[in-house]
Amino acid sequence: MAWGRVRTGRSLDRLLNFADAVVAVAITLLALTLVDIEGPRDGQSMLDVLQANLGQIQAFVITFFVVGLMWNVRNRIVNHLAAYDSATFWLILLWLLGASSCHGPVASTRACPSTRRSRAVVR
Repeated sequence: MAWGRVRTGRSLDRLLNFADAVVAVAITLLALTLVDIEGPRDGQSMLDVLQANLGQIQAFVITFFVVGLMWNVRNRIVNHLAAYDSATFWLILLWLLGASSCHGPVASTRACPSTRRSRAVVR
């Protein structure tokens, strides 16, 4: 039993393309958190930079894979859809809310310096 009007064809394609676009924007926002990492300064190696920003990089990698896995599961489910109703629309929208809010933990690591950097300031 459908909840609301059943939509097929181009309407279904637009919904799925919209969902893919939202995930693409979410992953782009994840990548933007890495832009602020400064390269090595004089006397500093790339390893020093990576160690100083390890928490931020780890948060990016983990969240990237979580969003990727979420998209993969959603993709396997919606590939079998031939139509959707209002209930399916709202479930996909709710899923998009979860997928697009995953960048929050990564963004918050930018506000907190890593412990290695904090110790360097104290010394």
